[in-house]
Amino acid sequence: MKAIKQAQSLDINDNCTTCGSMLDIGAVINETDTLLEMNFELSYQGLKSAKETAEQARKKFENIKVIIEEQDNQTILKLEFDVAVEKMLFQMQNLGL
Repeated sequence: MKAIKQAQSLDINDNCTTCGSMLDIGAVINETDTLLEMNFELSYQGLKSAKETAEQARKKFENIKVIIEEQDNQTILKLEFDVAVEKMLFQMQNLGL
């Protein structure tokens, strides 16, 4: 157990005396991490996929900001969430994370 505590980051408070699996949620979610940036191919299908993903986000999160850009031979979708947990929930529910 001492080796686990010595090896962990100072941001993590590991309380599990058996396996070292418990940690403070603040070490996982940074409150300023609200921007999700996704890259799609620069094509009709890539643009369609970006728009569909943006629509999924709009249905669930009222105040989301959506930007779709074409840059460096790719379509870039930027989703700016109100809070970091919204971003995390969207990723888990829609991106198979």
